[in-house]
Amino acid sequence: MAKRRTFSPEFKVQVILELLSGVKTNAQVCREHQIASTVVSAWKEQFLAAAPGIFATPASRSKEQERIAELERLAGRLTLELEIAKKSLQHLELSVERKRQVIAMLAEQYPKALACDVLGCPRSSYYYQPHVAEEQELKLAIEQVPSQDRDLLVGCVMLARFCHEILLFV
Repeated sequence: MAKRRTFSPEFKVQVILELLSGVKTNAQVCREHQIASTVVSAWKEQFLAAAPGIFATPASRSKEQERIAELERLAGRLTLELEIAKKSLQHLELSVERKRQVIAMLAEQYPKALACDVLGCPRSSYYYQPHVAEEQELKLAIEQVPSQDRDLLVGCVMLARFCHEILLFV
C-alpha cells in the first residue's frame, strides 16, 4: 500500500499562489505536482479563509477571541490559587481523620473525588473504615486468656493500638 504524501505549508502556499495569480490553471497545477484537484481546492479554501487574519490588527480582535483570552487568564490564575492552597494544606500536616472530616463537610457542595484531590487524601483513605473492637470486648477476651499469656497479650494489644495511632497520623 502506498504511503500518503505530506506537503509542507510552504509548498501549499506556492501551489495556491500559482493558481490565484493566474499563471497556471487548476488542471495544470494538478498535473505538474501530481495532486488531485480536490486537494488543491481544499488548500485554496483554507488559504482564502485564513487570508483576512493576516492583516488583522490586535484592535480588530473579535469579542470571542477577547473572551477566550480572558478565560485563559482566569484559568491560569485559578491554577495558581489551587497550587497555593494545596501547598498550604501540606504544611498544615492534617491527620487522615481530620482530612476525612473536612472532605465530609465539603462533600455537601463539591464532588468527594475533587475534595480528596485538593486535600491530598487518597479516596481509599477517605472511605476506609477501621474495624476496632470495642474496649469491653477486648477486656473480656483478655480475661479469658490464661494468666501466664495475659502479659504477652496485653503487650500485643498495646502494640496494635500504637500502630493504629501511627497509621492515623500517616
